[in-house]
Amino acid sequence: MSNRTSSPFWATDIDSNAAAEVQLMIDGMTATVLYASRAPGFTGLNQLNILLPADIASGGRVVRVTWKSVTGLPVTLSVK
Repeated sequence: MSNRTSSPFWATDIDSNAAAEVQLMIDGMTATVLYASRAPGFTGLNQLNILLPADIASGGRVVRVTWKSVTGLPVTLSVK
């Protein structure tokens, strides 16, 4: 996955585009959140679109999302 690729993540309970309020870290590196809001066509499901850091290595990367000062459980993202 190149640094210009956005990757969707799904979350719940985000009511509007909260991209400016959401922080996403991948192995401690900040990823740019492009979109954080409702997933089109899915009731009660939200979507995060991110821009991966340019220097991210391939393999399993630990992702942590923070919104309104609450950090979710870590998940693993496979980067190729």
